[in-house]
Amino acid sequence: MSPGPAAGPRPDLLARVGRGVVVGLALAGLALLASVSCHRAFQVDEIEHLHGAYHLRAGRALYAEVWQVHMPLHYGLLAPLIELDDPRASYHRARALHLVVVLATALCAASCAARLARDACDPALGQQAGEMAGALAAGLLLLHTTFVERGMEVRADGPLALCVLATLRLQVGGPGLATARAVAAGGLLGLGILLTQKAVFATAAFGAWWSWRAARERRLSRVALPLLGWSLPVAAACFVIGLQGGLAAFWNDAVLGAASAAGRGEERLAFSPLGFLLQEGRRNLAFSTLAVLGLVAALVVALRAARDPGHRARGLVWPVLVATWLLATLWLQPFPWPYVHVTVVPVVAVVAAATLVPFLARARAGLARSGWPVAALVLGLQFLTAGPRLFTKALPENGPTGQEHQLALLEEVQRVTEPDDPVFDLAGLYFRPDGYPAYALSGDLFRLYRSGGLPPMVPSLRERGTVAFVYNYRVGWLRGEEREFLHERFAHYAGNLFLLGRELGTLPAEVDVPFEVLRTKRFRYDGPPLALLVDGQPFERGELARGIHVLRLTRPAVDARLILDTPQPRPPRIAPARLYVHFD
Repeated sequence: MSPGPAAGPRPDLLARVGRGVVVGLALAGLALLASVSCHRAFQVDEIEHLHGAYHLRAGRALYAEVWQVHMPLHYGLLAPLIELDDPRASYHRARALHLVVVLATALCAASCAARLARDACDPALGQQAGEMAGALAAGLLLLHTTFVERGMEVRADGPLALCVLATLRLQVGGPGLATARAVAAGGLLGLGILLTQKAVFATAAFGAWWSWRAARERRLSRVALPLLGWSLPVAAACFVIGLQGGLAAFWNDAVLGAASAAGRGEERLAFSPLGFLLQEGRRNLAFSTLAVLGLVAALVVALRAARDPGHRARGLVWPVLVATWLLATLWLQPFPWPYVHVTVVPVVAVVAAATLVPFLARARAGLARSGWPVAALVLGLQFLTAGPRLFTKALPENGPTGQEHQLALLEEVQRVTEPDDPVFDLAGLYFRPDGYPAYALSGDLFRLYRSGGLPPMVPSLRERGTVAFVYNYRVGWLRGEEREFLHERFAHYAGNLFLLGRELGTLPAEVDVPFEVLRTKRFRYDGPPLALLVDGQPFERGELARGIHVLRLTRPAVDARLILDTPQPRPPRIAPARLYVHFD
């Protein structure tokens, strides 16, 4: 008797095709991530963090010698990558480090989802379910626009996301070595708080969980061991900062300052995360749909499991609560920019993947027949909505806000100034000392400056002998005394760069004009020959001592200037342009 026609594709063939599609899409996401990291312009906060790491590498102590309102660990991670004489390479190395962190976070998410899915499924399907959930979680992250674009940025939120996810992985790690896991989990959160103050939200969630378990089981070790682990890195950091003499500044600026910023969010123009969440949701439609369905389904399962100690999906209880809490805390933060979401997205991806796969395992078609094809379909839909944007961001950006323009300007500052020459730009796009100690003023800090909460700029620029400033949107905020000070003591060199000097084209002829030299330097005159007198003597090129000098034009000079005498020929004098793109 001959066999009848096949009912459909064989399960193993469907599984292989689906698995191949999932792996292929995940690899495509990884390739896009690497390209975005290499080509996308640096956001202004990245510049600030790299500048702080430059100070650390140059031997200056944070808080004691360098103004800083952020936590110290991120700068410690970046400092070994900084080469003082090669800022371009330093910037690329920093991006490479965060690329590795993003990849490690995706792998950790895969491990966490795999463990949860294995535990929630029948033992016979556990291994297969784990592989599927892990691949889906990693693929969802590597194809998520916010996780890719913001996660690879040189900021502490990416490493914090890894710490939070690694802590969660330890919590779902099963029996054995419970003491070591508890101490390690607390230690990871301790490292997180040394990365950024925003780790307090994840710390509160895990702390509440440990405290509840300690009360329920009447075992103080449930909370004491994680607290010990948390205290070790925090105490070590405070000890080192104290030895350097910066403990008071660290407490006032990084700890109390952050609490003040959160507490006074309304008056500092705080905003809701809803707008960015909706925008991200449209760009990552499959992820958002699966996340919502997964969180709701997982919450229902978790509530049932909480009442049934023998429920297979009991392990989902804690990840669901963490994901829900972290999502809710976005509304507790005064400035929930998209990079803040990087800590939330991986936990949500874990919950979504770990919920979907056990559901498929209970389907009539069976896990092999339906699981991998459904996972491939989910990632395919995610790629369709997120891929176009990621492709756009993966291409090199040209123009005044492109990465190459930023790095070229960084190198130009390096070329025309000396290692001890202070520079000013309120962002830190230079590997030089700061003309103003609060070198990076975001909008809320600038409002603090205007209210008198920070020292005035002009005395600092004068006292430190600032030799250059970089024009950007923050320098454009300056008005009154600060703007006049820069206008009268600096001349346009090229692009966004201004050097110590004076534009002479608007000065009247045969009139003495005072000019303050902030630092003893060699200057040159660019203009009609024999038209400039400095202190009564014809001037073409020479050293001018720090202090007040008298300039006089013997005849009108429309396009003339007195400027630092740089060794190379003067590049084209291009009008200043924007350097940074806003979150879009």
